[in-house]
Amino acid sequence: MVCKLEKRKEIMKLSNQIAMAKLPTSFTLPTIILKSILFLSLNSLTILLLFAGSAVGTVIFHGFPSSAIDAFIISIVFAFSGALSALLVPQRHKLARFCALYSLASLASALLLLIWGLYHTLILGKAQSAL
Repeated sequence: MVCKLEKRKEIMKLSNQIAMAKLPTSFTLPTIILKSILFLSLNSLTILLLFAGSAVGTVIFHGFPSSAIDAFIISIVFAFSGALSALLVPQRHKLARFCALYSLASLASALLLLIWGLYHTLILGKAQSAL
């Protein structure tokens, strides 16, 4: 009886190893990149909460509609949730790859919005005040 149980466990272990070996190797972001995205987005959200969002909205996104700061915050939240989900799901799963990619895309859009706001506020704002 014990011998049959041990054989079943060995067979299950071997079948799991074979199933994992047959999975195609697909693109997955390294864990260090996902942890960096998680760290950056969590710190950005903490800073936004400390300044209550209004200071960031008036300084960086001055002259923009209020939806610009909302899009910035939503992008950061999506980057955080995507990185956390990708870290919690096993690496070879398709969901982990999807979460990692939308986390990366959300962080890129948040950085793009930040650079766009800083460019218009600092560079173009100084050029307009000099005229």
